[in-house]
Amino acid sequence: MKFALLGPESTGKTTAALELVNKLEGALVPEVSRDFLKEKGLNYSYDDILEIAKLQFAKEIEISDANPDRIVICDTELISIEIWLEYYEYEVPSWISTYIYQSNYEKYFLFDIDIPWVSDGLRTNEGDRELLLYLFKKKLNYYNKNWELVRGQGEARTLGVLQSIKEVVENSPDE
Repeated sequence: MKFALLGPESTGKTTAALELVNKLEGALVPEVSRDFLKEKGLNYSYDDILEIAKLQFAKEIEISDANPDRIVICDTELISIEIWLEYYEYEVPSWISTYIYQSNYEKYFLFDIDIPWVSDGLRTNEGDRELLLYLFKKKLNYYNKNWELVRGQGEARTLGVLQSIKEVVENSPDE
């Protein structure tokens, strides 16, 4: 079973992903853009974003295939890339939209902007968090995805997601 964590920058997705993987003894699909941009810097191009999309897609397949019996937590996925491309007014390749339509996450967790923004050298959209949250909601609804808004402070944020994942697993016909 796969679950995706989405949302604007600095909303606790990576922290939650690491905690969830630990608590669930799951497998993590990391956000590949962080390592890519640490090396490349923030002066990236359209082609760089497409390369990140391909790397993210490949990493997800690699981790999912290597862990067929474990819960897989994706610290982002291609909806984030599609929003990134659209936000900067780039063309979205059809393969990205096709994959999003066909993706098989049990649930998406959209992280709210109810925690403070923290600079880390790679984040650039502090002033646009509200707009980006709106775009994520709109995109999840457009693709008719099963999603839940994640709110709260500290550990409560992760525990809410953990409880929701456990409910999905318990109610799965395969279990």
